[in-house]
Amino acid sequence: MVIGILLVHLYLPDSDSLKAKRQIIHSLKARLKNQFNISISEISMCNRIKEAKIGITCISNDGRCVDSQFSQIMKKINANSKIEVIDYSTQKI
Repeated sequence: MVIGILLVHLYLPDSDSLKAKRQIIHSLKARLKNQFNISISEISMCNRIKEAKIGITCISNDGRCVDSQFSQIMKKINANSKIEVIDYSTQKI
């Protein structure tokens, strides 16, 4: 069993309030969760208007499957015009 962890630091250029930020993050989380069957949460920078850090986890029997899924997730995040990726990291346990 392989547990994959993906941490993504995001910049939200169009966010001008915490309410707007929460709407953008909530929408992103719902789309990714429904499409990829993952666990996802905003893990830090909750009170910053233009930044967020999200954590994503998935479990698989194969590490290559985890890598592939994380690659697809990053493509979806990068395709979102309201979000810019500052940095991301992955880890497998």
